[in-house]
Amino acid sequence: MKARATIKIRNAVALVNFRNRRSTCEPTTRTGWNALIVTLLIETNNYQGFRYLHADEVPADQLCGCISDYDNPENHQFPDESRIVYLGFDGAQNGDTGNEWADRYAEKGCPV
Repeated sequence: MKARATIKIRNAVALVNFRNRRSTCEPTTRTGWNALIVTLLIETNNYQGFRYLHADEVPADQLCGCISDYDNPENHQFPDESRIVYLGFDGAQNGDTGNEWADRYAEKGCPV
């Protein structure tokens, strides 16, 4: 198989979003993935923002990205700011992967 010179940004973002949801690694590792992806998104004019992951979107024993207090938004808490998903890719608006590539990656039991 011939080596490829390019990758689809959508697939790279799906991988980072998947890992940000499922990983149990240190936040500094996720911060590294996020820095790379946000650079790629900005450089390719694909950046559409991000949102923090809530407790029901991360492993049970892990910190979430945001604890929301909708009655008092100034009281929102951000326990792990590396727990984010980038918007506009892989169903990030509603929390599903919604992306076949990320689903196949997960089914293969690939490490997060």
